[in-house]
Amino acid sequence: MNIKYLGLLIIFLIFFISCSDDENPSSPENQTAKELSLKVIDIPNAIKQSSNPYAQQVNVFTTLANSFSVYSFYFTPPSGNQQFLKVNEDWTKSWTVNNITINMNYFENTTDFGWSIYLSGTDGEQTFNNTLFLEAQETIGTQQGTFKIYDPNSNTVASEWTYFTTTSDVYNLSLFSYNGDNSNKLEIISNNDNSGEFTYYEMASGDFTIDKRVAWNADGTGQWWEYDSAGTLIDSGSF
Repeated sequence: MNIKYLGLLIIFLIFFISCSDDENPSSPENQTAKELSLKVIDIPNAIKQSSNPYAQQVNVFTTLANSFSVYSFYFTPPSGNQQFLKVNEDWTKSWTVNNITINMNYFENTTDFGWSIYLSGTDGEQTFNNTLFLEAQETIGTQQGTFKIYDPNSNTVASEWTYFTTTSDVYNLSLFSYNGDNSNKLEIISNNDNSGEFTYYEMASGDFTIDKRVAWNADGTGQWWEYDSAGTLIDSGSF
């Protein structure tokens, strides 16, 4: 081939490739979503098997705190659908489960990462139209973040988990359930040996007021405290 035409061809190819890149801002990226530090809380087997009413409360409230895990399939893409498409500075991907299309928008910068889940389709009872359903954000390197579930009818936050792990590896979680005057808050501290404590608050006069507190040890024993509607201690004991 003539050297002159070969040079022109190379210039044309360089120009074509650069233009193609500009015209396809949503090209696939090898981006992997970071995992949240939101944990499933475990408790001693002695607590799980106990018939004591306060040990049973520990069972109930830790199960409630762990309820975020039932939504994991909404933010866990199926095998073979791990690649994101880049849109501006964020990434997106979608998959379908039982007639519901799940769209995950993921972001990551030097300080934070997180994602939002939008639903489209119908589950037979409810129709979704790019409806915000889940949202999460965590500060990189801190194991501190939030996880939210939205009410698809009102587009407001229905439940919110906030969490962090201390430098001594103690896990702290707060779960807010929003329902007007019937809103409540649950705080849990979980230690490495599965001991811990929970404090439960109910809404009173527009503020969260302590209702009960239970602390448990690794051997299944524990202490409890109960409060009146004003947050005043009225009874306590051990199990």
